[in-house]
Amino acid sequence: MAAAPCSAAMTTGIAEPIDGATGKLDAFDPLARAPLSAAPVCQELEDATSAGFGLWPFVELLRRNDVSIERLCELTGLELELLREPEVRFSQTVVNRVVELAYERVGSDAGLAAALTVEAGHYHLLELILRTAPRVVDGLIQGCRFFPLLSSGGQLVLEPAADGALCLRWQAPASCDVHRGCVELSFGVLMLGMRRETGRTSIMPAEVWFTHQSPTNLRLHERVLGRNVRFGMPDCHMLFDRRVANLPLTRKNPEVHAAAIRTAADSIDD
Repeated sequence: MAAAPCSAAMTTGIAEPIDGATGKLDAFDPLARAPLSAAPVCQELEDATSAGFGLWPFVELLRRNDVSIERLCELTGLELELLREPEVRFSQTVVNRVVELAYERVGSDAGLAAALTVEAGHYHLLELILRTAPRVVDGLIQGCRFFPLLSSGGQLVLEPAADGALCLRWQAPASCDVHRGCVELSFGVLMLGMRRETGRTSIMPAEVWFTHQSPTNLRLHERVLGRNVRFGMPDCHMLFDRRVANLPLTRKNPEVHAAAIRTAADSIDD
């Protein structure tokens, strides 16, 4: 049976989002987001939203395109020593500034180009949690739960469909803009990681939606996310069919997985 469109969750009663901490279903909160041009500066998130290692793929992409780290700091006002620290967290305004610079330098597919720079192990504890889970669905549940380890500027919500499909929805903060490149990077890294950790190099999402407009060149989008990518849509999400959702992960390890979850839970509580 073909997977139902993820957008149907808003209108046809597809099962509610999964709570990663309890494994239970939460009430569905439809995504509401202002147009990018109308989004104000995010004041309450200014202190810290994104971990430094979440910014590094764009830094590396710029470096590969002849923008040195020193020059990047000059252009964005970042402090070099802080940028080198993986656990330092940056405001969403700073993150957006770096990402926009990457788009200006590289082009409208910079988010996915940045995803292709990411190597295994880059995302530290969050990645360890995902790759040691039994199946794709189990990794996604915990990935949504512990996404704040990477960024608190928005969240990922997992919604199961009645036919066994999974909808991974990006829920933007209502009070500020998150650059579209951050969303594309997240989706791209996740898809590339799923292929690596399942050993299935040809798997693709059944559907991908983005709220922003289509770039002129879709080559990287089709390479990383497949041909079922649509732009100018009501929300951002990825839909995985039942077969992909239930694929086993090749490095599953119950003991390491449980220990990593405990460590992550303590880190978030702190």
